[in-house]
Amino acid sequence: MVPNKDIVPDERVEPICKKFVNARYELLPYIYNLAHQAYASGIPLIRPMWFAYPGDAVAVRTGSQYFLGESLLVAPVTQKGATRWDVYLPEGGWHDYWSDVKYSGGKVTTVDAPLDSIPVFVPDGSIIAKAPIAQFVGTHPKTDFDDLTIEVYRGADGRYVLYEDDGISMDYQRGKCSETTISWQDGSETIDVTGTSQMFSGKERNIEIVLKPGNQRKTVKVKYS
Repeated sequence: MVPNKDIVPDERVEPICKKFVNARYELLPYIYNLAHQAYASGIPLIRPMWFAYPGDAVAVRTGSQYFLGESLLVAPVTQKGATRWDVYLPEGGWHDYWSDVKYSGGKVTTVDAPLDSIPVFVPDGSIIAKAPIAQFVGTHPKTDFDDLTIEVYRGADGRYVLYEDDGISMDYQRGKCSETTISWQDGSETIDVTGTSQMFSGKERNIEIVLKPGNQRKTVKVKYS
């Protein structure tokens, strides 16, 4: 088929695709953790609102939104041309994933929804593991810990256990993995990070902690037992 020279490609598409591909790579530790959880327990990566808030009548009947894991509430824009979108946020405090703007839950909130953004919200107390943006995932067994950033959303206590394995072999079936436990005490704003590893026992690792909102950063050193 000969291309129609009168159709000009939409120049907005490429940067938008790049933005979301990069977001996926950043979230690979979080997503991989969910895949392991699905393998171990059967809990799916994508969860309906009623799964997270079974006692919330509005959440139960909200069918267009979903959770990616415990910490990312996604509200897809399903109307062509919409630039504003109604999002139901259950009780508690919520953070816009892209801007860190804080919202109070228990109601429907109308938010901006430009073409290059999907409404995504994070509840207070959430802890999200991230990796540096990459162009591909490794195809060789790991010889050391990967770089890791932990984002902590203030407003409530939180606890998160990050699972990692070599990403290549079947050694995970023999328990060869690493687990990093992050505990956040909101009242005192203290964080405790511990680790165990059958892959790199005795090794140390620097983990960057980012406190949100505000992007306050610090580095903690963890020795894995």
